[in-house]
Amino acid sequence: MLIPKIRPSRKIKDKRWDFDNLAKPYFHRGNDTGCLLMHGFGGTPATMRSVSDVLEQAGCTVYVPLLSGHG
Repeated sequence: MLIPKIRPSRKIKDKRWDFDNLAKPYFHRGNDTGCLLMHGFGGTPATMRSVSDVLEQAGCTVYVPLLSGHG
């Protein structure tokens, strides 16, 4: 039995994660209500993205810094 070679399409190759952007601090300017989100010990600002998205939808200003020694 022959097993066909499956090659990923060009579209899949172009949609790679940009890991450098995952470790960058994140800021969104909203209204006067500000929220400071801190990631965990082994985390990056990207781990707080789901929380920051909800706060943005509520209109808040959101800042997620990259803690020293992380990312």
